[in-house]
Amino acid sequence: PHIQEFVSVFNRIAPHENRWQVFSDFAHMAAAALYNAIHRDPTVEADYLRRVKRYSKEDAVQMSGLLAAVTDGLEFSPTDFLGQLLMTLELGNQYLGQYFTPYSVSYMMARM
Repeated sequence: PHIQEFVSVFNRIAPHENRWQVFSDFAHMAAAALYNAIHRDPTVEADYLRRVKRYSKEDAVQMSGLLAAVTDGLEFSPTDFLGQLLMTLELGNQYLGQYFTPYSVSYMMARM
């Protein structure tokens, strides 16, 4: 359910922008917010502010909803949530070998 929640919110954020760029900005801004909650690094904050300026206030607020969906998804099932998202959003690049391997397959291969 959390993947669908993320996708629903994600698709409403800056629909005119490149989807990879929006996802990349989300990942960077989420990491910056979590990091700066403890470390307060001005360079990290500057990068966050540079990225958030690309979005309307409403879209920027919705980005926090994406982080909530990721957090809820990881609490629900501690797996490769972001990998599942990349494949669901069709943001993986087959030419770079970016494929999501389901946990059960990864586990089986590790056991071999």
